[in-house]
Amino acid sequence: MARGMSETNLEGRVRMSRVNTAGQKVIVRWSEPRPAGRGRRLPWVSLVVVVALGSLALFLTRWEAGMAASVYPGVRVGGVDVGGLSLPAAKQRLAPLIETAMHRSLTVVAGSRRWAMTPRALGLRLDVDAKLRQAFALGREPGTLDRYSTQLTLITQGRDLSLVGNYDSGLLAAFVQRAAIAIYQAPQAAAVSLADARATLTAHAQNGQMLDQPAATKLLAAALADSSQSVIRLPVRILPPPVSEAEGERELGVLETLLKSTRITMRFGGQAWQMGPRSIAPLISLTTVVAPGGAATYQHGINQPVLAAYVDRLAAHVDQPVRDASVMVRAGRVRVLGARSGYHLDRHTTGQLIAQAILAGGAQTIALPVGVSAPSATTGAAQQAAQEAGALIRRPVALTYGTGRQVLSSADLGSLLTFTPYVDPVSGPRLIVGIDQTRLAALTAPVAAAVDQAPVDARFVTAGAHVSVVPSRAGAQLDLPALAAALVARGGASDIAVPIRPIQAHLTTTAANAMGIHDLLIAHSTYFPGSSQARLANINAAVHHLDGQLIAPGAVYSFDQRIGDITTQGGYVQGIDIIDNQDVPGIGGGVCQVAVTLFQAAIYSGMPIVERVAHANIVSYYNPVGMDATVYVSANGPDVKFQNNTGHWVLVNFTENLANYTLTARFYGTDPHFHVVVRGPFSTDQPNGDVDAVFYRTVYDSTGKVLLDAHFNSHYVPVGAAL
Repeated sequence: MARGMSETNLEGRVRMSRVNTAGQKVIVRWSEPRPAGRGRRLPWVSLVVVVALGSLALFLTRWEAGMAASVYPGVRVGGVDVGGLSLPAAKQRLAPLIETAMHRSLTVVAGSRRWAMTPRALGLRLDVDAKLRQAFALGREPGTLDRYSTQLTLITQGRDLSLVGNYDSGLLAAFVQRAAIAIYQAPQAAAVSLADARATLTAHAQNGQMLDQPAATKLLAAALADSSQSVIRLPVRILPPPVSEAEGERELGVLETLLKSTRITMRFGGQAWQMGPRSIAPLISLTTVVAPGGAATYQHGINQPVLAAYVDRLAAHVDQPVRDASVMVRAGRVRVLGARSGYHLDRHTTGQLIAQAILAGGAQTIALPVGVSAPSATTGAAQQAAQEAGALIRRPVALTYGTGRQVLSSADLGSLLTFTPYVDPVSGPRLIVGIDQTRLAALTAPVAAAVDQAPVDARFVTAGAHVSVVPSRAGAQLDLPALAAALVARGGASDIAVPIRPIQAHLTTTAANAMGIHDLLIAHSTYFPGSSQARLANINAAVHHLDGQLIAPGAVYSFDQRIGDITTQGGYVQGIDIIDNQDVPGIGGGVCQVAVTLFQAAIYSGMPIVERVAHANIVSYYNPVGMDATVYVSANGPDVKFQNNTGHWVLVNFTENLANYTLTARFYGTDPHFHVVVRGPFSTDQPNGDVDAVFYRTVYDSTGKVLLDAHFNSHYVPVGAAL
């Protein structure tokens, strides 16, 4: 929008000017102020001036009223005169110009490709309405002097507004991208390959091309603003090949010379292997190396995976496992299998030697690096062992034991022989002839059945207060190691007395007597009239597991650990268990009768009680009330535990009379002469139906000194009550 301004220079003159939006100044009019001190004018002159000014004002007012809806004369848009026209009429007059500007023919050229385009297709956009609004605004400035100055300028000089638009960068970029894809050609390197033992140039070098997209975009944008351009040539960059034709020819010559001149001979022992062009060509690899200046060259080397596979195939012809000499006995006949050295190709070193020979070219001979493994059993050692084996099996042998006799034939003896490598520090490698004791045991099973006898441990027999020891008995067993040694060393003997070794009992008579079990320490009975047959069966099963057990001096006896699992396989049947103060069916109901008997015997024997838990409710079988104990064989179940404090071994013995519902527990050992005093138990009935009980026990030694003094509490609730 233009704006008016006034300035006063040093001479006092006033200059009126207009400044457009580009900052360009246009001089409109200069006016001279009347000098001071000039003489008077005639009155009629003033009148003429007034009349003239009034007429001018009237004219301008009518002029502006007549142009209220039209563009002022002298205005052009893109060279087209739109002065005196309304905006719709002006837009209609500009239509041919717009059509020409948007749809003029453009030819875009990039390399050998051409595209027929229009400015509109390339994204040109013209805002005609905005340009017409700009044209209409000329001569309608807010300032009166500026407005009349513009109108006068339009009439005398005119004003042409350029029809310049903008472009859609997305459309233009899309065309540039399509053109770039259409003309792109990748450069092709000169390619050298190795096939059928020959080097060939399989592809020639060719330049590539690509569109310079930033420069192309700038050229197209400039052409959209320049209606004089009809052909637009886009810049195309030439892409040189990665490897030039000259470099391909050079490498081709090098490889041809290498393949023609290289011959490799590999030797080991009396064998030789040849490598010519057909073997060498697959082992060569080609790579391109880019120099700092950008030029690429071929470089040949060794294809390591292919070389490794070649060396593996070579090793299959060289490698040989070591074989020790051995002696075989079949059907009484002895045969020797000779020793053989082992060979192993050093694959890593072989690969290095082959690679060096190929890259060096010419005739090359390689001594293959092969490791040699000597056998640990030589043929000579095997032949000596075969002689010994032949002597051993030449005649059968009779094994005698008591009145029995078993004959081992030559074939039997041959099946028993073993040959073990051994390096003698003086004579060197040997094969030691021996006997396989596992096969010997199977072959002499009838002998073992006749001579083997299991040992019998000493045991204690009780009768009331008396205890005696039934002596132990040693066992016997066929001595296989001794028999094997006798067979090897028999020489010419035809009979061998079977060697038998004694087997000592686990508990000998001497050891049993040394335990000091000769006194009755305590005998205590409990009574359980009214017990069911299932309960009696479970009591009997528990007694069968616990009777005759020994307690070491100082050891803690655990009922749960000693009795083991309570299952039907152990003779237990389903009875009634008390769990959480509830009577529930369960295997082993009644076992607590044995635990109660054992607990009370431990109390009266004077042994320390380590663990005891009373039942939750009063059970009629356990008397007196307050001296019961419950057990439940599980990880954290209640247990009866007491410690042997007698200083000697203790034997636990049970006597049952199920017909009279009686069970007696007896402890035998060395009498420590304890004096045990038990007071109670004393019971107290609680108002809620619960019962509390307590008893006291004091243990004195033979001198009257108090060893133990403790009390034992019990708390019972009615059957079925919540705990």
